Amino acid sequence: MAQDLAKQNEIMTKLFSYILFSGLWIASFCALNAQAPQEIMKSIETAIKNKDVVQLSQFFNKDLEVNLLDDERVYAKNQAQLVIRDFFAKNPLTKFNMIHVGGSGDSWYGMGLYESSTGQFDTNVFIKKYGTVYLIDRIRFENKE
Repeated sequence: MAQDLAKQNEIMTKLFSYILFSGLWIASFCALNAQAPQEIMKSIETAIKNKDVVQLSQFFNKDLEVNLLDDERVYAKNQAQLVIRDFFAKNPLTKFNMIHVGGSGDSWYGMGLYESSTGQFDTNVFIKKYGTVYLIDRIRFENKE
């Protein structure tokens, strides 16, 4: 009888731990997906500064408009990743700063300056809210005039 009670107690403790852990995991996942647009833009700025296309692409919509040096196309997420990786390789970053972030509601934008040994590029990132997450809808790297 005492062994049965101890076994039930052990099962209940494990069940409680599992439920608590699951709840915390779900809460942290929801918090990550519910980031404010300013936080998303800060993460995008960090990804560009680190030349980390994988980190940047976590914010890509499934299809997005990419404008590189006046060549504007719509790419699937994985294609956009390759195109931007190629841009980073051909234009090695020396400095990047997000100069301005603005917007309201479900649409936000960031304006930055991408500096490279090959030139300076005005950079624009546009994010939109899809459900509970903000994703990059358009990204541009254009020669600074």
